[in-house]
Amino acid sequence: MTTTTRARLLIDPDSKTAAASIPLPLPLDVALAPQLLVIALSQAALAATHRALDTAHPFLASTSRHKIPPHLTDGEHYATLVLHLGGQLADALADYAAATIQENLDPDDEPF
Repeated sequence: MTTTTRARLLIDPDSKTAAASIPLPLPLDVALAPQLLVIALSQAALAATHRALDTAHPFLASTSRHKIPPHLTDGEHYATLVLHLGGQLADALADYAAATIQENLDPDDEPF
């Protein structure tokens, strides 16, 4: 017996919150910058929110990602808003993580 997997559209597949998995920082990174763990967990929570809203409102995946469709229910409107703001927060968290990592690099770790 074969099972076929049907791919579902995501509301915004390009968003950082649509990631299939969120990498956790290495233990040494957490020792140097504990906030990286909180950032990773926040990104995972945003990804879970994205998946939940995608499942609850499949209509949104079939609409344009760059403008709000004219006939949204209140729930769909707020889901779109949460996804948009969640994407912005995910971007800011990724930028903060990158800056934190850069600031905590040991100069001896730099390549030749």
